Amino acid sequence: MRAAPLRWIMQKESNEIRSSIPDAWTLLRMTSIYEEKTQQNHIRQISNMKIEFSVEHIMKIIIEREVSEDKAYQITNES
Repeated sequence: MRAAPLRWIMQKESNEIRSSIPDAWTLLRMTSIYEEKTQQNHIRQISNMKIEFSVEHIMKIIIEREVSEDKAYQITNES
């Protein structure tokens, strides 16, 4: 069996390398998919922050009301 010429081996490797590098259209598509996923993640994070803030805010209001009701009850009973 005869050995493959060096030029043929180098050309084959060069073609394999070229075929593994994405073309401009693929890069653009990959970039837009990445940006879309990033944007969705940001929206999800902001939504979660709003929910957490809302729950925290509501809990604060409930606690403030309970404290003021307790104070009102104490004042009423002290009189």
